[in-house]
Amino acid sequence: STQSTWGNPMQATNAHPGGVFSLTFHDSDLLISCGADAVVKLWNPNSMTVLREVVGHEGPVLCCALPIESARARYEVAQRLVTGGADRTVRVWKLSDGSAMHVLAEPAGPVSSVVCTNEVIISCAGRSVCKWSLDLGTLLERIPCEEKGALYGSVILARGMMFAGLDDGSLEWRDVMSGSKLGCLREHRKALLSIAAHHSSPTETVLYTGGAEGTVKMWLCRPVTNLATV
Repeated sequence: STQSTWGNPMQATNAHPGGVFSLTFHDSDLLISCGADAVVKLWNPNSMTVLREVVGHEGPVLCCALPIESARARYEVAQRLVTGGADRTVRVWKLSDGSAMHVLAEPAGPVSSVVCTNEVIISCAGRSVCKWSLDLGTLLERIPCEEKGALYGSVILARGMMFAGLDDGSLEWRDVMSGSKLGCLREHRKALLSIAAHHSSPTETVLYTGGAEGTVKMWLCRPVTNLATV
């Protein structure tokens, strides 16, 4: 049955003492994790053995990301990993040897979420979202939060737009290249904690947002239209 199939894990591994904060998967069959122990680990996803440990953050590593178009990127871009930490830094690493390429200081606060394309990194920290050059490791733009007293918590990219969740329950979206604000909706009663995107067709993307009040909301992207609340 479905219940029995999903009810028992195939394997359980002690990965990060204190908590695993983020997981991502690389096209080359590589699982990447980060956590409270300030370590990033690269795993063989089949045997669940650690292939490499990446160290450098001076506190918990809160998030990790790979270029979302890595399959179409040139080799050196596809082999980059981006992490964000409680030490207020965004770091860019080489997957091939775990060496650090860039350390980007984020004075606004702990970096709660990162995402990147083949060209830019988007990071969330406190009351600002930053856009960085993936190649150069330089700050391209700092976007302050326009919602009074709200903090950014999560971010994703879809359809050339950046969607960010705020702790006042708002969903904000901007043009990735220009940074211009395209819209904002406040539908969650508490903090918007997570966002996922499903490209349901070549022309449509469905967004799913999860809030601290326990609801998941479904949105049709472009324009953003509420389809359902669960």
